[in-house]
Amino acid sequence: MNESLEKSDTLLYIGYDGKLLGTIGLSDELRLNSKEAIKKLKTLGVKNIVMLTGDIKDKALKIANELGIDEVRAELLPHEKADIVKELMKQGKKVAFIGDGINDAPALISSHVGISMSKGADIAKATADISLLKDDINA
Repeated sequence: MNESLEKSDTLLYIGYDGKLLGTIGLSDELRLNSKEAIKKLKTLGVKNIVMLTGDIKDKALKIANELGIDEVRAELLPHEKADIVKELMKQGKKVAFIGDGINDAPALISSHVGISMSKGADIAKATADISLLKDDINA
């Protein structure tokens, strides 16, 4: 079970009649070309890339490290993501937020530019300024 937890973002516990029968580990895969997109943003002069996520901190740090993301804020509720976006804007920073889920909608609408993915939740696409036609961050 510890191995499943280390390799998975979410564990489902399967039981019957009060006994644990097993676990199923679920994980998200990184979007195709994510690492290249981060590198491209940095070469274009983006100085600070921040990940705002509801995921647990350890998993978020692992992904951020893999992608070359500068700062991570994890275990956030949707309104907390939006609050951080607003705070960054108050500091005079230009904020683009990329998201695909229901939990991203408040931050998408709060940012200077909200960008949603084509396969994202309808509310994410509705609140974004830009909706990518392909599910590729480099599109």
